[in-house]
Amino acid sequence: MSAEASGPAAAQALSLEVPKPSELEPGPAAYGLKPLTPNSKYVKLNVGGSLHYTTLRTLTGQDSVLNAMFSGRAEVITDAGGWVLIDRSGRHFGTILNYLRDGSVPLPESTRELGELLGEARYYLVQGLIEDCQLALQVFRSRANVLGRTGISVG
Repeated sequence: MSAEASGPAAAQALSLEVPKPSELEPGPAAYGLKPLTPNSKYVKLNVGGSLHYTTLRTLTGQDSVLNAMFSGRAEVITDAGGWVLIDRSGRHFGTILNYLRDGSVPLPESTRELGELLGEARYYLVQGLIEDCQLALQVFRSRANVLGRTGISVG
């Protein structure tokens, strides 16, 4: 059996300085990033390479993830050009913005695209658009069931 040191002296000898994660990663300034100007009425968004220019009013008008991001509750970081990066696909983001502006949008006519839009609406927590997409998907499924029962191929 080996003898092990114990007590405060042993604890001090074994103590390691472990850097905090914030000390390991460079801050936003190291990447040329800066906080969004608080008095700005307009916001430039880069969503997965898709560029959008909109107002704070559009982004904060409904309860959503975008409202939480841009209502001042959290710091929003921009790149050197003033663009806010959102690391999501930009494919349906224009539709999300239009829904936030108008409260309704024309929905895609394919179930695949409708499902993709539903996924993005869920991510951004845009409740009305989630409900519209779910209803449209139910209608598509109902039509497919009726056509399937009549022997008409759905394709």
